[in-house]
Amino acid sequence: MDFIVNNGPFIKDKNNIQKILLTNLFLLIPFIIYKFYIAGINSIIIFILSIISILGTSIIFDYIKYKNININKYYKDITFSIIITIILPCNTSYIVLLLVNIIVTTLSKFYDIINIYIISSFLICLFTKFTNNNLIYNNYNIYIYSLLLFISLIVLVINRSVKFRICISYILFVIIKLLFNQSISEIDYILLFMSIYVIPEFKSTPNTAFIQIIFGITIGILTIFLNIEYIFLSIIILNVVFKYIDINYSYFLAKY
Repeated sequence: MDFIVNNGPFIKDKNNIQKILLTNLFLLIPFIIYKFYIAGINSIIIFILSIISILGTSIIFDYIKYKNININKYYKDITFSIIITIILPCNTSYIVLLLVNIIVTTLSKFYDIINIYIISSFLICLFTKFTNNNLIYNNYNIYIYSLLLFISLIVLVINRSVKFRICISYILFVIIKLLFNQSISEIDYILLFMSIYVIPEFKSTPNTAFIQIIFGITIGILTIFLNIEYIFLSIIILNVVFKYIDINYSYFLAKY
């Protein structure tokens, strides 16, 4: 088999990873401020510990491996810290938070296609529930939270900074879940937030449009029946499964 290298022309997207992260970071600021307002000092402590463990691990790793620290590389770590603070329950164990964040951040340096938000959230919630028997979440104002989510989705779609097919197909099932329950719980706010900022994470999710829709629908169906920690676990598993399907589907289309 002969491989031919073609130098162009290609469509060059003006979006890059840094721009996407900066857009996310800007949009996440109202969420984290609202979280501080609702949850108080505990959420501030979780955020500070997340910054220390995640950003600190990245800086130490880069210094040891590359002997160089570039502040422009750490937008992802700050975004990671904010998302973790928003997702995690109020009774999160600080020790578990520090240890898991350090381990997952280090792991992401070697395997950058993993969804660090989901893996950290799953492990922290699992150990928190094991030690405290339950997960305690905050309740939010439905109107304020819906407005923040709506603005985020519109801006991210316009800027092509989110895989909107995954977002929409998943959100539909969250709405179905809410209609069956006839009320919105503390967990539902987290699921809606995850539908935009966590589940459609770029590197760990499918790239083919059709596979993205199936991926979002599959997670959405599981969301109706599973508890939050098992939703995290199912997303981790489905990320691997659908990424494999996506690669083989793309290969099949290219071949035939």
